[in-house]
Amino acid sequence: MRSVDFSIQQLPAEAFNHARDPTNCGLAEPSRRARDTSEPRYLQPPHSRIRHCRRPLTNPAIPAILKHMLNQDVQLDLMFRALADSSRRSMLRDLGSGPRTVSELARPFSMSLAGVVQHVQILESSGLISSTKVGRTRTCRLNHGALSTVEKWIVERQSNVERQLDRLGELLDSSINEHNRREI
Repeated sequence: MRSVDFSIQQLPAEAFNHARDPTNCGLAEPSRRARDTSEPRYLQPPHSRIRHCRRPLTNPAIPAILKHMLNQDVQLDLMFRALADSSRRSMLRDLGSGPRTVSELARPFSMSLAGVVQHVQILESSGLISSTKVGRTRTCRLNHGALSTVEKWIVERQSNVERQLDRLGELLDSSINEHNRREI
């Protein structure tokens, strides 16, 4: 049985360059030594079997598949995402009584000022609040029009549900009346 030396000097440079190629996601080309020999794979140098892949998982040439609901308003989605967090709802409650600085909004919370600023940015990007910066002080104000948009959406859904419940009540009443008439 002959011994096999796995020193890097014996392998050609192109075996390493091909394996490190960021566009290569297949097996590296085997080295000349591995191609020219009839040795079993476990005796071949490990560098001839290297598998590298440095490409991103997403392919920009293939468009992403996005599913959106019909009649979906992006701004309304941003508002509901902003309202989903209890800290942001509490900030909106505080802003309901008047303008506040970011420091004043941060007082009731046990979070850093940077964390409060991130919450303020989310509220501002959703359109629920607006802020102005004078010097080093940022003052936030509630946008009542944005809240009326959310309220309008909720009222529309509520009226649809109430109509459906009214119809269901009418159907149940008519079926009960028919059932009572048959028994008499």
